[in-house]
Amino acid sequence: MQLRSISNKKKPSQLTQTTQLLEKETKHMEEQLQQLKQIMQQEKFKRETEKPTGQNGTRWKAAKIDKGLRNYTQNLLQKKNSFEKKSIPTVVRPTSAKLQPLEKSIKTPAIDKDIEIFFTQVGLLQYKEKFQNYTIQSLKNVTVQQLREMGILPGHQIKIMRALKEIPENIQQMQEDSFCQSRVSMSVSGVQCDQTKLACWLCYKIFDDAEINCNGRNFCSQQCLIQFNQEYMIKCSKCNKKFYKNDGCVVYDNYYCSQSCSIDANDSCNRRGLISINELCRIIQ
Repeated sequence: MQLRSISNKKKPSQLTQTTQLLEKETKHMEEQLQQLKQIMQQEKFKRETEKPTGQNGTRWKAAKIDKGLRNYTQNLLQKKNSFEKKSIPTVVRPTSAKLQPLEKSIKTPAIDKDIEIFFTQVGLLQYKEKFQNYTIQSLKNVTVQQLREMGILPGHQIKIMRALKEIPENIQQMQEDSFCQSRVSMSVSGVQCDQTKLACWLCYKIFDDAEINCNGRNFCSQQCLIQFNQEYMIKCSKCNKKFYKNDGCVVYDNYYCSQSCSIDANDSCNRRGLISINELCRIIQ
């Protein structure tokens, strides 16, 4: 047994050979690992260069940072708008005397005419600018506290409140004045022309008031009236009275001049139906 164990032991020359082989293999593996690391670093560098940059040169990281796509798009829009503003040349126009009153009228809000009339009647026209957004109806609901907050003097407050109680009469006068002004007719080449115009019921032609009127319908000529009567005038299925198709009623494709005629006609039809049913019952018996 001792001889066999001694014979199985390797010689020192064999051990050196195996160690050399192992060293060669390890070196070869280390070289391959280094090559792989270099390749991976090169690929990583390429990916980073191809990625788009965010704000301040920082890279996006799957939208984990709060400065994500929204801020990037906002910056792009701001840059675009600023570039457009710079690229478009600014046109400087000289301010003329005609444009100045227009600009003032656009900037200053309009005051209601009724309120201006009210303050002229009261004699406190200096306070009209404080009631720019008011109408005559909303002015009626103004309280003393609101007048005090506007900086109106106490004596003028009493005067305004007294005048507000008499507003209904003032409103009627204002409406009558405005109505009279609106009824003023236009004069063209010395001929008096009325502003009110009418439209024909059939052909929709616009004409003056002094034309044909038939049952509340206006017609521009006699031909339109005759054509309208031919197309729309029919006889009642019950009483044979002539009437306009649009003024009557329709029941089972039958035209009636009034609702009473349609009810009477339907009642008579129902009675006939009942009589015929009774006759059939008698025949069957």
